[in-house]
Amino acid sequence: MAEHPNWVAFLFYLIQMIRGKAHKYERVHYFKGTHLRLETAELEQGQMDGEEMGTRPFELEFTVAKQNFWFNLPTKN
Repeated sequence: MAEHPNWVAFLFYLIQMIRGKAHKYERVHYFKGTHLRLETAELEQGQMDGEEMGTRPFELEFTVAKQNFWFNLPTKN
């Protein structure tokens, strides 16, 4: 997660991320885990599926799950 980057900074951090060095910068926050919970301390405006949810504190939870996937590659005839 990077705080308010402009496009030049975003490109710089993207390159550093590819190189595995983005976590060394103060403005980049690196989190690793299987579960993440975010809570707002202040009232925030929210929107879900295009509908206004009003102003209230929010709690968000994220989990990581493994899922198999496959590619159907076109065959040459």
